[in-house]
Amino acid sequence: MSISELFRTALHSLRINPLRSALSVLGVIFGIAAVIVLISMGQGVRAQITDQIKGLGTDLLVVKSGQEATSTDLSPQESQLAGQLNTSSLTQGDVGLVSKVDGLKATCGTIEQLDTSRVGSNA
Repeated sequence: MSISELFRTALHSLRINPLRSALSVLGVIFGIAAVIVLISMGQGVRAQITDQIKGLGTDLLVVKSGQEATSTDLSPQESQLAGQLNTSSLTQGDVGLVSKVDGLKATCGTIEQLDTSRVGSNA
């Protein structure tokens, strides 16, 4: 079968089934459009998050309670448990006290949930 015969057969099939041809073209167009929209949204969200992180600047201060132990002070097992069992004794009142420090624009208190299911495991 030559290329000219293939081309003629393809055109004949398109003429015989115009609805099928139109639906196939629409499917390809919608598929490509959906991929373009999703990629654009992903890049937009990435840019927005990057801008928000850059907006934090270098003047961000994090306050935690307790004393941090260095890895040289603890055995490997104790070091792992210290990271998992570190609990905070800071309260909302402490956030209020920190907000009264001169030069601060804003303060925010957060609570971090620790994953206690891994305590004592070798994972």
